[in-house]
Amino acid sequence: MPGQPPTPAVAGTGPQPQVPSGVDAMFTAAFQLHQQGRVSEAEPQYRTAAEQGHVDAMYNLGAIMHERGNTSEASDWWRSAAEQGHTDARHNLGVLLHGEGRLEEAEPWYRRAGEAGHPGAMNNLGHLLSKRGNAQEAEYWYRSAAEKGHRRGMQNLGRLLEARGETQESAYWLNKAQAGAPPQ
Repeated sequence: MPGQPPTPAVAGTGPQPQVPSGVDAMFTAAFQLHQQGRVSEAEPQYRTAAEQGHVDAMYNLGAIMHERGNTSEASDWWRSAAEQGHTDARHNLGVLLHGEGRLEEAEPWYRRAGEAGHPGAMNNLGHLLSKRGNAQEAEYWYRSAAEKGHRRGMQNLGRLLEARGETQESAYWLNKAQAGAPPQ
């Protein structure tokens, strides 16, 4: 399956609409508990904050549900966050849908996350498009991911170029991926 497993958001990384007073503090407290491994204590605070519109709380609650194997609730929370512009939620929702074989539903979430600059989503969209035989658009997304330092994007771009006989550029990307791009 493409992509990485979901991880909790960093406090305050998603777009935050106006939330009631105290909700940001509740999210911060939940996030600190989560970072300490006290997930069962963090969950109700995330849930309350999420229900009051806190986008990062929605995302993190989705991550907790996913870790527990509750993909239905994870999908619901990530969709809520994604619809409000949370890029990581868009990517993770795409990964979840892709893993369930729901490729038509995964594609727009990958695309929206990729357009927002998420290199993992760019690579995953390239992979999905490549499997459909759309090498030209796959190359665009692989290249976009590769240029952001995404190792798998570099590898996939290199392999695509190699298959077309573009050995010099292929070697460049494959060597760059092997030489030091951070693991993805």
